[in-house]
Amino acid sequence: MINRASQKEVIGLYFILIVILGCASKVDKIKDQKQVKASINQTQINWIGNWGNRRSKRKLVEQTAREFEILNQGINVNIKYQEEFCNNCKDARVPMQDTIINMIRSGNFNWDIITLTQKYYLEIGNVLNDPEWGKKYLVNFGDFNWFRESHNPIVFDVKQYIEDMGGIFAGPLIEGRYFCLWYNNRIAKKIGLNIKSAGMTFDDLLGYIKQTYEYNQKTSDKIQIFAGKAILNPTSEIFNNLFLSALSSNDNRNVEFSKGMESLKRTLKAMEKLALFNPADATIIYSADKDPMLDGKALFCSYASSVINQWEADNYAESQNMLPAEFPIFEKLPMYYHGSYQSVWAVFKNATHREQAVNLMRYFCSNDVAEKWIGNTRNPTAIKVRLNASDIALDDITKFNVSIEKKYGTNIRNYDISQILFGAQTKIKLDATDVVNGNITADEYYNKIVKQVKKK
Repeated sequence: MINRASQKEVIGLYFILIVILGCASKVDKIKDQKQVKASINQTQINWIGNWGNRRSKRKLVEQTAREFEILNQGINVNIKYQEEFCNNCKDARVPMQDTIINMIRSGNFNWDIITLTQKYYLEIGNVLNDPEWGKKYLVNFGDFNWFRESHNPIVFDVKQYIEDMGGIFAGPLIEGRYFCLWYNNRIAKKIGLNIKSAGMTFDDLLGYIKQTYEYNQKTSDKIQIFAGKAILNPTSEIFNNLFLSALSSNDNRNVEFSKGMESLKRTLKAMEKLALFNPADATIIYSADKDPMLDGKALFCSYASSVINQWEADNYAESQNMLPAEFPIFEKLPMYYHGSYQSVWAVFKNATHREQAVNLMRYFCSNDVAEKWIGNTRNPTAIKVRLNASDIALDDITKFNVSIEKKYGTNIRNYDISQILFGAQTKIKLDATDVVNGNITADEYYNKIVKQVKKK
């Protein structure tokens, strides 16, 4: 039995415990109130993001935003992906452009940071009937020294980057895109091909196509050589690269017309050899829902480097079979290689939290983020990194991007071979698709171009 003294001790302890618990509860309530108050007082950056359906890119964006919040207490980054503006549709281009146009027309800039690629900028300018609308409504990051110091010189040396955005730098050029001849390595091995990722010559390509054609003659399980009607026409990309490789000049301003026409004829004759094996015979057509490359039904296609993130989202296991290769050349490197860097975000001048939004974009221009971008997305970037290229080239796709940068440097750009050959105002289109399809001979097509030139 418990004596009376012990009972008093127990009762005393009981009351002490109640007091302690009551105080603790009060402290917790005070903490909760402070947290609620802090959250109310937080500055919220409203950001329309992209890559909502691209796992590696979305992960990088969200991790970087959280890091920024930790480093800047009192700031909350609210991200809504552009796909969410149209119930997670696959193509958010139109609703996104409408959203931006409505903000400009209403003057209600309720989003501080917006998704804005070069293509979006151009199409919005067409609607507003103002190709330089960015100068009126967007922050020009080119005005900041830190922006210029954080990017590789190519984006300032090549005029297309400022021209694409109406004369300003609208945001970080974090996304690089190098175009290439992608191939399905599983299919290549099945056929017995050992495809060169670098230094592929025209004769190499011709050999790959011929061997695939011969394989198809012996089996009912046929492999399409070029993926039909994909985003980029592989025939055109191959033709363009070969033409530039055939030119004798390393500077397009000094291309002699006669030399250029000789290079054109040589390239057309080469493309005519491909026609013997029907590489463009597309019985399986590309669509947004069905990609013959990913399905293992086609050997080659042309895409930008960023397609790997789409393939990963569509079918991660099969995406591991996709490898990039440089477009083929004759004997020497072309004067240019098709590629570019893309500005993907912009900040409104009249954004409610303009200063904080600019600081967030500055954080995305850091070396750390650029290195994570390369490692996580396997895409190139125009933002400088501190590591040597060899230190981060851990996989075949990253190695390919690094090799392109080493070979071509500031000669990675978009170009128009018709303008290189005939001048900036030309309306003559060069395309060897009909030659490869066997609809016209190389000589017939060449003579057709000569007649168009004479009419100028």
